[in-house]
Amino acid sequence: MDRRDAAARAPVTGRTFKSDYGSDTAVPSTLVHVALASLLAAGLLGEAFDGRSAVVVAAATVLPDLDVALEPLLSGAHRSVGHTFLLPVALFAVLLWDSRRGSASAVRGRYGDRGVRVAFVAVFCIFGAAIVPDLVVGGVNALYPLHDAFYTVDGRLFYSTDRGWVQTFVDLSPDGP
Repeated sequence: MDRRDAAARAPVTGRTFKSDYGSDTAVPSTLVHVALASLLAAGLLGEAFDGRSAVVVAAATVLPDLDVALEPLLSGAHRSVGHTFLLPVALFAVLLWDSRRGSASAVRGRYGDRGVRVAFVAVFCIFGAAIVPDLVVGGVNALYPLHDAFYTVDGRLFYSTDRGWVQTFVDLSPDGP
């Protein structure tokens, strides 16, 4: 048994998961996602942020991580099925369509204007607090199922006293001779 086989059979503990390449990658816990979403929602909703809106935003933020339950049926489902950019885009489009229907709006009819606002903030939190942190730490399958490839934002941005602002996300140096 080589090291990869042993690593693949080892139980996953804490906030790490085993990738197909046998490396450990730290991922933000669900609690971190919910805390970040709560901060975003509090800032965006202001006075409208209360216990009910916090529960709605937290539940929406947990939604992408439920794709881990599909892992036994669909290998590679975690960080693919629920972590696609298409999920918040589709939810935003449906909410936008519904909110523009005026008095016929299902969300507005049941929860009022405040409910529409909370719903839009919840969708934003799915993207900004659930998907983006995983994109930065470990990567996500951003365009699943249209394009099956994992993307990650990897690099640094810092200020150097001799070079000024330095970023390592994109190589902007000119091609060699």
